[in-house]
Amino acid sequence: MDTTKLQAFCTVAELKSFSEAAQRLNYTHPAISAQIRELENELGVVLFKKSGKKVELSEAGQTILPVAYRLLKSFKEMRESL
Repeated sequence: MDTTKLQAFCTVAELKSFSEAAQRLNYTHPAISAQIRELENELGVVLFKKSGKKVELSEAGQTILPVAYRLLKSFKEMRESL
């Protein structure tokens, strides 16, 4: 698992929008969608419920969001310590 997928996940969860997450992270909407899909495949769960343009965290997404934030924080601290 790489931090790019975790960052995409956290940003979509925060903004509740794949398009806005793509803009914030300087990716295309398809690239963000692919990162989320790959993360879902790695974890074997669905992370978001989508209805039209509305995006909400699934139960699994809600469960792992705090863990994803902690992992990103730990990776940032590791890079900063080097």
